[in-house]
Amino acid sequence: MSKSKKKTARKKTKKKKSLKANPGIRIKIRKSVADEDNAHLKRRKSKHAPDSVYWRSADVEYTVTFTRAWPFQRPPDIEPRTIKVPAKGDSKTFTVDDDAPNGQYAYNISPPPASKPGQPLPGPDVSVDP
Repeated sequence: MSKSKKKTARKKTKKKKSLKANPGIRIKIRKSVADEDNAHLKRRKSKHAPDSVYWRSADVEYTVTFTRAWPFQRPPDIEPRTIKVPAKGDSKTFTVDDDAPNGQYAYNISPPPASKPGQPLPGPDVSVDP
């Protein structure tokens, strides 16, 4: 078999890349260590889709409750403004709403993750940028 035929055969047998199950920005939650729990989302009104976010639990089930306003297109899992994150799993993916005003959308995580000794956790939030 010639080199060009082998190359063509290899190309055909390569697997296609599968799409991500949860496209978007991931916020990981763990009980033992505080991770970065803030996200900056853009509302791209041009030809690009707006940013999305989802939460991943590394250990137990969590609830993420937004304190004032809801910045996403999809309705919350539970009212008022609460997202469920299954134990060792991912939440649904939430896309920023085109009409959400710019600013920070604070939320609480329950049960709260532990902070590092001497370093309190900053308040988690999702920032919506133009």
